[in-house]
Amino acid sequence: MEAQRTVYPTSLEALLALARSLALFEQRYGMPSEKFYAQYQVGTLGDGSDMVEWAGDFQHYQAGSFTAGIQGG
Repeated sequence: MEAQRTVYPTSLEALLALARSLALFEQRYGMPSEKFYAQYQVGTLGDGSDMVEWAGDFQHYQAGSFTAGIQGG
């Protein structure tokens, strides 16, 4: 399966998209991303596609690497 890549025109739009994604996961699973990630790191939540995507989004958000892949931002 090929990874989907979205290119945002500005770093602000990329950051907002990540924040929206994290908020949706938090609402769906009823926990803040920080708590999720701590549990994910010790393996208590499994490695389903939602968990992997949420972890990746959280890592990007924490690292500030949301600017990767942005054109002209």
